[in-house]
Amino acid sequence: MKKIIARPILDKLYQEFSVYAASVIEGGDELPPQLVAFNLEKDEPHILFNMPQAIMKLFQGSEQGKTYLRVFVEKTLVGDAPGGLPAPDIMLYASEAWTAKGIVGDKLFEETLRTGDVKSRPDRTESVIVTLYTLDGTALGVCPIHIDANKKRSLEVEPLHHPDDPGFELDGRLVVDKPNWEVPK
Repeated sequence: MKKIIARPILDKLYQEFSVYAASVIEGGDELPPQLVAFNLEKDEPHILFNMPQAIMKLFQGSEQGKTYLRVFVEKTLVGDAPGGLPAPDIMLYASEAWTAKGIVGDKLFEETLRTGDVKSRPDRTESVIVTLYTLDGTALGVCPIHIDANKKRSLEVEPLHHPDDPGFELDGRLVVDKPNWEVPK
């Protein structure tokens, strides 16, 4: 049976993870890519599994691996994961990445959407991207990394965007947005 995950639960999980990410970034380290699955018990997320870094490196090591990550998340959420992993209520994926904002219709923005080449944009920003997946869709938080004159990094936590937010559109390889998924019985 499909669980509806309340927005406050996702917001709290995002805030808690952002505190962890900020401690890593502000400590001078890079945030290793994370994929963590959670089940809810009395509206509290509990870790079901945390993907080992060796596997995360395979996902992150190529364009094909990044695409397979989306397939893995889709299959895991509906209970069809490789290796018989249990179906979680929420999956959290986070990594450092280049981001850029734009307006639909802007030539540079449209070119970036077409090619996916954010790293060559002059207005790019290094960020921690936190993606929360549920059977209701994909929620996304972007946390820009700021570097001061002494090369000390800090993290700005922007609000989490939910799939039903007015005017919020999310597109790309890691978007899992299938509200009519059938959940195995």
